[in-house]
Amino acid sequence: MTVAKKIVAAASAVGIDVNVDCHSWYTTLENSIFPSTTAQNHYVAYVETVVREMDIPGVKAFMVMNEPPALTATTANNNFILRVIAAAKDLTNKPVSVRFMAGYSPSTGHYSSAIDEACDFLARNTYWDPRNPTKTVYGTTQAKLLTAINTAHSQGKEIWITEFGKVNSNINDQASYVAAFVQYAKDHEMDRIFCWVSQPKGTGETYNIFNGFTPYPAFYELVN
Repeated sequence: MTVAKKIVAAASAVGIDVNVDCHSWYTTLENSIFPSTTAQNHYVAYVETVVREMDIPGVKAFMVMNEPPALTATTANNNFILRVIAAAKDLTNKPVSVRFMAGYSPSTGHYSSAIDEACDFLARNTYWDPRNPTKTVYGTTQAKLLTAINTAHSQGKEIWITEFGKVNSNINDQASYVAAFVQYAKDHEMDRIFCWVSQPKGTGETYNIFNGFTPYPAFYELVN
């Protein structure tokens, strides 16, 4: 993790906080981590290794799982997620959370509310479009998003939108979307929002707000 630590140090030097994300993804999580005890143990060991190594100055929070499957969780599913959260908390005093899809989360009833209670802040990923609020996107409705905000704040916690974004096939529409989401976030007291994705190197991510090292217009909607 030498390179990761160098990145954290470089970010800290210019006043940028870093959040570490153990980026599991639901399409593989469903088929490997949930059913298999061996895979679950490996995942917990991985999270413990990351937290031990990256609990350093400049790192402000850990997100120990990304997008558990879009399903109604079993007791075993919920308990595993709680186990991962607890394993991380045993190793750090920094905030810990799990990134859920906003349409399939503890606040929608797909997972146990005990998970949100165990997290230090609530993290949700959503590609819902405030310019078209009646349209459901990846399971997210406006009502579900508002419920997540209210759930966090009723527990005295922050709500982070840890992914939002728009494909860049039309860069003006992408910029319009980002501007609308930023304003919606301000109007509805979202605490932090993170646009997916800022990737100056690599060409495979269609949600990218960069063309190489040149920002698309959407980037400037984040910094205005």
